[in-house]
Amino acid sequence: DEEKADLLEVRSAGTPEEQIHAIPPQDEMPNAEPAGVSKNLGEALAKGSVTDADLDRAASRILGQMEAFGWLDRAPNHATLPQAVEENAKSIQRLAERGAVLLKNDGVLPLKPADLDSLALIGPGAQQTFAIVAGQEQSFGRAERQVGAYHALRKMTRSPGLRFAVGDDMTGAPIPKEAFSGLTRVDGTATAPAANIDHTLRSGQALPAGANPKWEGTLMVDADGDYDINLQLIGATGKFLVDGRKVGGMGWWGGHGDIVFANRDNVVPTTDGLDNVRRLVRLKAGPHKIQVEANADSSGVPVQVRLAWVTPKMKQAAFDAAVDAAKHAKTAVVFAWSRNRPSFGLPGDQDRLIEAVAAVNPNSVVVLNTGQAVAMPWLGKVRSVLQMWYTGDEGGWAAANLLTGRANPAGRLPITWPRRLADGPANDPAH
Repeated sequence: DEEKADLLEVRSAGTPEEQIHAIPPQDEMPNAEPAGVSKNLGEALAKGSVTDADLDRAASRILGQMEAFGWLDRAPNHATLPQAVEENAKSIQRLAERGAVLLKNDGVLPLKPADLDSLALIGPGAQQTFAIVAGQEQSFGRAERQVGAYHALRKMTRSPGLRFAVGDDMTGAPIPKEAFSGLTRVDGTATAPAANIDHTLRSGQALPAGANPKWEGTLMVDADGDYDINLQLIGATGKFLVDGRKVGGMGWWGGHGDIVFANRDNVVPTTDGLDNVRRLVRLKAGPHKIQVEANADSSGVPVQVRLAWVTPKMKQAAFDAAVDAAKHAKTAVVFAWSRNRPSFGLPGDQDRLIEAVAAVNPNSVVVLNTGQAVAMPWLGKVRSVLQMWYTGDEGGWAAANLLTGRANPAGRLPITWPRRLADGPANDPAH
C-alpha cells in the first residue's frame, strides 16, 4: 500500500530514463481469483478439487530431495563457513562469457592490440557492471567486485589511448553547499547548521552506525529543467521530499531482512557502492524546500547518505563528451542497458547516443546488458552488437575478454529477436 501510494504521488516524476507508471486503483486491478477457484487449501479439499493423494505427491517431491541430501537423517549444520570468493568468481565470469551472444559482427571484433591504443568506452556499463538489474529475488552480489570493462582493459594495457566517457551519469555529484540555503541537520533533539548532505566514506564524513539524521532547507535552482535528484545510502533506509511532496524513498519488500544492499533500487549502485534512489524532477528556477530523512538499518555499518544531482547542463556536457571521445578514437564501444521492464526499447537517450556515436565513428560497437529483446533502430549504422544480458559480478572482466578475443561469445539466443514490436507473437491480437 505504501509503495502504491508513493507511485501515485510521483505520477509526474520518474527514474531519470523513464517515467513511473501509477498502479491502477484496486477496483481496476484484474480479478486474481477466477470463478471456480478455491480461496484456500481447506476449501479445495472440502470441494474435492484437491485430494489427499495430491498433497502426498506434492510433499513427496520435497521430502524426496531432503532424503537425497540426508537431511531427514541428521540435524542441519548451521555453521558459517568462509566462501570461496575467488573460485566462485571464475565460474561467474566463465558463465558470463559463455552466455554472451554475438548478434552482429562485420569484422571489427575481436579488437586487436593496436585497437586498444585508440579506443573509447562509453556508457555507465563501461565503468560498472550491470550484474543483476535491481534487487528482487536474487543474490545482490558483491558491489566491490562489480568493476566495468574499462577497469579490466586498463589492467590489460597501459595505453594512454584508452578513454572512458560515461554519457549518462547515474551517480552524479553531491549537491554543493552553494545550492543550499538555511540547511539544518537534526539528530535526535540536537539541531545544527549543515553545509550539504554528503556523509560518505568517499567524502570522509560518514556517520556512525545507528544514526538517524534528518535535514531540511532550501534548494536554489538557477534554471528551469529536468533534474536527476539522487538519494544515495548504505547502512540506512531513507526518503526525500521536494516542496513538501515525497519524490523518492526506499521501502522494505521483505525477503532479505532490514539491511540495505547496494543494488536495491537501481540497475547499478553508485560508483562508490551506495544504493541509489534516483528520480527525475522537473524544477523551476528559484527556491525549493528540501527534506531528507535517513534511518539506520540493522547492519551495524557506518551510515552513509548523500543527496546528489545531475543538472540539465551536466547531462548535456556528459553526452557531448561521449560523442567527442568517440570522434577522436579509432573504435568506439557503447555499453547500453535496460531495466528488464516490458518496454521494447532502450531507456532514456541511449538510442540517440548510439546514433550520435555511430555518426562520428565508423567503427562503432554496441554491448547490450538487457534481459529481453529491444528495438535497435541503429543496427545498420554500427559494425557489431554483443548481447551480454545481466552478467553477475564479473561482467567487466568477461566483457574485456570477449571484446579482445580472449573468450568466445558462445551463447545462442533463447528467444526470437523481433525487428519490430509487432513481429512478436505475444503482440499479435490473434494471440
